[in-house]
Amino acid sequence: MLRLALRFSVFCIALTAFGACTVIGARHSDLIEYWLWGNSSADGSTNLRIPEFVSWAETHTHPDVIFLGSSTCYRGIDPARFDAHGLSTYNLCSSSQSLAASRYVLDFALERTAPKRVVIDLYKGVWNSPCYPSFRDHILNNNFVSDPTFQHMAFSTGDPFFSMQALYFSWKRSAVPLPPLLPGSADNYVGRGFVSSTSGVKDIQPCEMNRSDLHRENRDAFEYIAQACAKSGAELILLAPPMTCEGPAPWLENVKGSAGLRRIDGNDWPESKTDTMYYDDHHLRAQGAQSYSDWLASKLAQK
Repeated sequence: MLRLALRFSVFCIALTAFGACTVIGARHSDLIEYWLWGNSSADGSTNLRIPEFVSWAETHTHPDVIFLGSSTCYRGIDPARFDAHGLSTYNLCSSSQSLAASRYVLDFALERTAPKRVVIDLYKGVWNSPCYPSFRDHILNNNFVSDPTFQHMAFSTGDPFFSMQALYFSWKRSAVPLPPLLPGSADNYVGRGFVSSTSGVKDIQPCEMNRSDLHRENRDAFEYIAQACAKSGAELILLAPPMTCEGPAPWLENVKGSAGLRRIDGNDWPESKTDTMYYDDHHLRAQGAQSYSDWLASKLAQK
C-alpha cells in the first residue's frame, strides 16, 4: 500500500512538472502555444477595440450610445459619423457576437461607463449558433482577458479546456501583452471599434431571410441585458441590420424584456437594397457603412 501511494505521488509530481513545463514552454514558443492553447488573430480587431475602449471610457463616463452585436455592426456602424449629431458613441461589436457574448461585453462596459443608450444589433445569423466563437475571440485576442468579467464568461461554459485557455491567456497577457495586430488587407480599423471594409463589389446571390429560432442561452442573455440596462438607467434599443434580403425584422417577439423597447429597422435605410453597398448579402462596404451610419445617427439623434 505504501509503495502504491509512493508511486501515485511520484506520478502526480511528474504530471505537475510536465504541465508546468508545457505552460512555460508555450509562454516562450509561439509554436507550442499554438498547438496547446490556440493562436491570436487580428480578425475582428478585438485586440484593438477593447484597449481603445478602456482608454476612451476614462473621458466618456456617460456616453450617448454603446453598440453591441456581431460583424454586421462593427463593419456597418462608424461612431465617427455620429459626432456631427453631437452623439458620443462606441462600437463594442465583435465577430459572431451572440447575445450570450453581448451580456458579458455589456458588463465589461458598465464597469467603466454609464451609457444613456445601449443599441443591440440583431443579426439572426448568430441567434442559434454556439456562443463559443465570440467567447474564444475575447479570450485569445484580448489583453483584458484577466478581467473577472471575461474570466466569468469562459467559466460559464462549463468547458474545462475553455476555462484553462482563459487562465493561461490571463497569465500570458499580463506578462506579454498582445501587440496591436492590424486586420487584413481588405479591412481597415478606423477607431472606436469600427472596421471599414475595402472589399470590392461582388456578385451577390439571391438570399432569403430564413427563420432562425433564438437559442435558450441567447434568450436568457437578452433577459439579463434588459435587466442590466434598466438597473443602470440606460435605454435599450433594438436594431435590425440592413440586408439585401427581404423579410421580417428580428424583434425578439415574446422574449421577456423586449416588449415596449424602441426599434429601428436598418432596412428602412434608403440604400439598404442597393447591392453595391455590400460585399455580400449583409456586410457593408466602406461606402455603405458611411451612408448607413449617417442615417442611423439621424434616427438616434431624435428624442
